[in-house]
Amino acid sequence: MTPTLTGTRPIIAVAWAFLAAALFSMQDALVKWLAVGLPLFQLMFVRALIAVPLMWIVMRVRYGPGSLRTRKPLEHSLRALTNISAFLCHYYAVSRMPLADAVAISLSAPLFVTALSGLVLREPADFKRKVALVIGFLGMLFVVQPTGEVDWVGVGAAILGSILFATLAIWSRYLSVTESTELMVFYGASGFLIVTGVTMPFVWQSPSGWELGLMIVLSLISLSAQFSTTHSFRFAPVYVVAPVEYVVIIWAVFFGWVLFGQLPTFVMLVGAAIVIGGGLYIVQLERAGFSKTQ
Repeated sequence: MTPTLTGTRPIIAVAWAFLAAALFSMQDALVKWLAVGLPLFQLMFVRALIAVPLMWIVMRVRYGPGSLRTRKPLEHSLRALTNISAFLCHYYAVSRMPLADAVAISLSAPLFVTALSGLVLREPADFKRKVALVIGFLGMLFVVQPTGEVDWVGVGAAILGSILFATLAIWSRYLSVTESTELMVFYGASGFLIVTGVTMPFVWQSPSGWELGLMIVLSLISLSAQFSTTHSFRFAPVYVVAPVEYVVIIWAVFFGWVLFGQLPTFVMLVGAAIVIGGGLYIVQLERAGFSKTQ
């Protein structure tokens, strides 16, 4: 049995998206904390090592022996590759930049969805959407502050991660029509396990007991976050879920202050507000367009 897309229960979608935002914020804080002494690939490997068997058990119990079957192996593979690349870029940016700055750049994903729609979906943006894109990218310049001391490697990773997260959102919505949330998360985690597992003989560092415990917690939080955000797209279109994701900036500021003593600058907060404003404007345009088709 394969669940199908609902798309008519926005309250449930928003609830799942709120949970995902909180969990992803905790995940980012733990990654930044652990990446000081451990390789990113190792963190991703342990995360997948825990996620894959857990999701396999859940799927066997819920859907039976045929739960891993899919008619879209290529699409799952492409989504898994996008998933790996997106999180690797995001984790790398988080490890190099102030937490709030990296998260603020990642919030430009809805802008990239619109920017890429002309190429990927052959749905070129109209004038209003182009204005929103320009506003959003100006906001990113405020966040990056190119006239100051910029970690361009971290910034590049954050922007690339944002583009990949936008692509991941499109894949998730597309596959949600026929594929279960658990199946998407399982194949995504399997991709992580295969790719990062190959690197373990070269990058593995023996963690302390404390670090091992935190890695396990990180894995469980990441799995729950992935499930929550993927599941949210089952109950509503992307434009309904996307605005809720902006809550992560509040969490990022909080964790950055409490755990790392990093307070965002006024200019960075202005930039984040502009990015969010551009994204929300696009969301509103999508909502209006969707309403006209009903």
